Amino acid sequence: MNNQLAAEGVSDNSHSAQLADGKFHNSAEVERPSFKKTLAIFKRFITEKKIDAEPKGELPMHSVSHAQLERLSNDTVHFVKLGHSSILAKVYGEYWLFDPVFSERASPFSFMGPKRFQPTPISIAELPSIAKVFISHNHYDHLDKAAIKQLVDKTASFYVPLGVENDLKKWGVDEQ
Repeated sequence: MNNQLAAEGVSDNSHSAQLADGKFHNSAEVERPSFKKTLAIFKRFITEKKIDAEPKGELPMHSVSHAQLERLSNDTVHFVKLGHSSILAKVYGEYWLFDPVFSERASPFSFMGPKRFQPTPISIAELPSIAKVFISHNHYDHLDKAAIKQLVDKTASFYVPLGVENDLKKWGVDEQ
């Protein structure tokens, strides 16, 4: 690990093809919108009426228990959708969790931001031991700090993209 980065608590990502001159760079050029276009998007976001932004009625949801998960066969792969981005997989008897988000809101704040339409079909406390947790990226609807902190003691391994490992370390996940 680069000593300066290590001293600052930043992992050494020098092996990344996107790292140049100490900064990350997109491999493809991305055209940034003009200030005028950005302002127009923001105005539209604030003023435009949201049509069908919430379901008109209750969405069908089936709760699942630890016992039900255990009864699923170990000789194949099963998937349980937990909401938005979160999926629990039973892979030949081993439990894998993808993008675990269990909080009521996908936001850094508990009082604002996109809110769940319904609770998750199973709580973190009721989940079986998890072999692997996979995080796709660090947006609030895919990476839930509170969930990670609760999953630390029941998860064998976490798999994350470049740059996310430091967040997990701060939240109590051991370096693996």
